[in-house]
Parts: sequence; structure tokens; C-alpha cells
Amino acid sequence: MNAIQNIILYLSDYFRYLFRSGKDLEIFEKEQHLIEGYIDMASVRYPGSIQIEYSYDPEIRFVRLPPLLLHNFVENIIKYVVQQEIVTHISIIGQYEDKTVTFLIMDDGPGIPPDKLEELDRDMRKERTDGSHIGFYNSLRRVKYFYGDEADIEIMSDLGEGTCVNIHFPYNLEVEDETIDCE
Repeated sequence: MNAIQNIILYLSDYFRYLFRSGKDLEIFEKEQHLIEGYIDMASVRYPGSIQIEYSYDPEIRFVRLPPLLLHNFVENIIKYVVQQEIVTHISIIGQYEDKTVTFLIMDDGPGIPPDKLEELDRDMRKERTDGSHIGFYNSLRRVKYFYGDEADIEIMSDLGEGTCVNIHFPYNLEVEDETIDCE
């Protein structure tokens, strides 16, 4: 019964976050809370198969992001990597250095074959898409819209070792920090 309650709470938080956020940037802590709820929900489906580690520089808590930016990549890991009775390790790292934010979302799954990885990167960067890899395409467009052309998403993968999504963008905490509502 507790698992069902957690799923209902997660879905409630998810839709509240989605509808309140609109097109605005949201404080990182809200995104983190949603990711934790999603992992809890996925753990009901895959008991004992998900181990997650979070590591964030202290400055990351002040960063504002497009809603569901990191969440989308965590969802992909659950959808394409996690399997029953096989432990998948997921790491989410957030770093702030020299006015640049970097998020790394990593798994130790089977990896992506080089030809598929090249196709994914190409589809993510197309001016328009036929619907394939639309989540990556939209994520890249959103980071570039909010943070400019210096923002980027890179996907790296080694067969048998896993995949890493690297999201990085310029971010000046000194300017952004003045407008943060820490409620």
C-alpha cells in the first residue's frame, strides 16, 4: 500500500510542477525532488535494480533550469537501461565552476553502439526533426533558448560500460542569485 501512495504522491508532484512551471526556469531543488520521486516510483517496478548517487557542488542549489531537463534523461535510463534483477548504477553530478554549470547523468548500462550514438547526436542537432529522439532535440533547444549558443548537450557512451549525458551552460550566480526566492 505504501508503494501505491508514493506513486500517487509522485504523480501529484509531477503534474503540479509541470503546470506551475510553464516555460519559466525553476530552482534546481524542485527538479531534484521530482527526480527522487521518480526513482522511488521506478524502484517499485524494478525492486533492487536501481542504485542512485547524487553529488552536487553547493552552488548548484541556486541554479535555475528548464523544468524536467534532468528528469528526462533519468527517465531514459529507466526506460532503456534498467532491467529486472540486474543492478543499474545511476549517478547525477552537478558542478559549478568559472560561471559554468555542468550536469552529468551517467549509468553503467550496456552503452550505445557508435552508429546509434552518432545518429542520436545528429538527430538532436537537426533544425527540424521527424520525431525520432525528440526528447534530446527538445532538451537541446531549451538549453540553447535559455542560456545561449554556448550551452550544449553531449552524449558519450562506451559499449559494456554505460552512457553519460553532459549538459553544460553558462550561468552567473552573482546575477541570478539576486532574484532567487528560496521559499
